[in-house]
Amino acid sequence: MKLSDYLKDKALFLVCDCLIICGLPLLLVLLAADITLILFFVVVLAAGTIVPLVVDYMRRNRFYSSLLSLFDSLENKNLISEVMEKPPVREGMFLYDMLKTANRDMLEKIAEYRYAQEEYREYIEMWVHEIKTPLAASKLALENHKDYVATGIEEDVAKMEELVEQVLFYSRSNTVEKDYMLRKADVQDIVFSVARKNAQLFIEKHIRLETDVEGLTVFTDVKWIEFILNQLIVNAIKYSDKSDAYVRVTGEKQKDRVILQISDNGTGIPSNELGRVFDKGFTGSNGRKSAQSTGLGLYLCKKLCMKLGHGIGIKSREGEGTTVTIVFPKSSMMMTT
Repeated sequence: MKLSDYLKDKALFLVCDCLIICGLPLLLVLLAADITLILFFVVVLAAGTIVPLVVDYMRRNRFYSSLLSLFDSLENKNLISEVMEKPPVREGMFLYDMLKTANRDMLEKIAEYRYAQEEYREYIEMWVHEIKTPLAASKLALENHKDYVATGIEEDVAKMEELVEQVLFYSRSNTVEKDYMLRKADVQDIVFSVARKNAQLFIEKHIRLETDVEGLTVFTDVKWIEFILNQLIVNAIKYSDKSDAYVRVTGEKQKDRVILQISDNGTGIPSNELGRVFDKGFTGSNGRKSAQSTGLGLYLCKKLCMKLGHGIGIKSREGEGTTVTIVFPKSSMMMTT
């Protein structure tokens, strides 16, 4: 609290006191009072004005400085009313009580919205599980009737399956901690599982899969990391446009981490778009051309990697290909099963 601000707040009080301090001696002079008596009254009046002001300012300044310091140190600023001390001045108590009431009301509203969000998430998950049954049945029927039309419909069904799975993981992405289990996992098993899932796409687009991940193990959640790898591999397939197209998955164990890289020699990403590929809803020029991108795949990969404690980065050259790197740090590898 600045002294100048405090004095401005007390301006009317100070003006009145100055008038009294100046007016009383003048009155005593007119009454021909002794000079000693006049000086005595001036000193008493001045002390009676200045001392209470100094004490009041020091008390207020100590409180507000402490409050400001506490506010700056809080990560969640909305908790200030829960940790602040009661004000030493009466008028401060009114603000204190108002803050307490407002914070309590805010917490009640947050609880309502959180309940509504959780209810919506549960509905989405239920819907996804329900829709998976007819999709699986349709896929099975199409596999038993191989012809040109069925092949086209099968591709559409596969696309719907991918989008449904994306919706499911998106709805759970804010509550990963409730739905994951870190355990030791074989990277090769995970890569092969994702490859089998996309075998038809590899065959249809004449893309070869190259892997070098034998013997690598990491601590992760298999379900979540399979989803992440699937998004990256599907992207690599989607934007492959060369006759000798390939998707390469390689791994390397270092002293304090395991590095997994998913590379392709596809269309690549323009340099001016590379910094935004993990942004929610960003499709880029490649996505707009093919109309196949939702702008959620890489966003979810980044978000889930952060939740799992894995690092993720991307490098790309337009026309030459893209490499996505996932880092499994020692901290996550050392966790107990």
